[in-house]
Amino acid sequence: MGMGDEGDGPPEAAGSGRAGSGDAGPGAAVPGERDGVVRGQGPEQAPGPAAGTGPVPETARRSGAAGFRLRTPGAAVLAWASLVGTEAALVALYPVFFSGAGSGAGVPEPSRGSGLEAVKVGLEQVRTVDGTSTPPGGTPRPDRVNALDLDVRVRNVGEVAASVTDLAVRVIDVTEVPVCYLGIGGFESFSATYAVTVPEQAEAGDEIRVPVAQSVAAGSTDRFALTLGSELDIAAYSLEITALEGERRTRLDTVGVLVLPGAASMYRDNPGLEPVLDRDCAQEALTDLERVASSARSRSRALDSLIADLRTIAAGGRV
Repeated sequence: MGMGDEGDGPPEAAGSGRAGSGDAGPGAAVPGERDGVVRGQGPEQAPGPAAGTGPVPETARRSGAAGFRLRTPGAAVLAWASLVGTEAALVALYPVFFSGAGSGAGVPEPSRGSGLEAVKVGLEQVRTVDGTSTPPGGTPRPDRVNALDLDVRVRNVGEVAASVTDLAVRVIDVTEVPVCYLGIGGFESFSATYAVTVPEQAEAGDEIRVPVAQSVAAGSTDRFALTLGSELDIAAYSLEITALEGERRTRLDTVGVLVLPGAASMYRDNPGLEPVLDRDCAQEALTDLERVASSARSRSRALDSLIADLRTIAAGGRV
């Protein structure tokens, strides 16, 4: 639940205890003589003067040579010109009648709602919780399990209180970290009850919601801790963290994390097993981890440490 401050002490765990068409426009060719303009098929001689009339005017001679005869504008042309003039007037007057231009009328008021934003999402806090451990081929026994706390801090920059109803964790990408030691079936596995347990079959787009029911006053900050676990033994995740006020969503961060967090030293803790280390497996694991990490805006030190070790191993070095 939220603590209402931005101190460095451990926050209370959130969710703990819960697993057209139209008339032809200008320039359109309309056959016949009602246009007021008749378009010829090619150059023609200017017509001679009619009997009993004077010489043909100069404008008529020039028009005839170009293949056109000027005529008195018809009713269709006059109607079209009137319509164009009416539309131009409406366009010019639209801002006055519909927008209240110059008077401020019709301008929407700014929203006076809440305004959540992320202060930070901490990725380095490890919480020890009650659980069980199971060695390869053995039986479960009670144990203390290291779990990762996502330390979520938010600020309300709005003018009213923000009622945070849920925190959502959406899977962007995931990969299970392989053992990569020849002849070893697996590492010791752990299980416990977490606020957020990512299912074994989780895929990109899956979302887990944790109810928090917390009010963040205007101008204040609050903190939430999401204790994160996985049904996979060791896995890397890219996760999108979102605060919800009912159905209103505020994305806080996209983080890359390693679960279990202590698995970062998995190759450093087993120097005697180096001769049976499968370097091809290490290269494949490195490729998958780098893909997951590339989709996260911020990454935990545990994830970066494991990637660094695998790069060294894949290059033929020792860690």
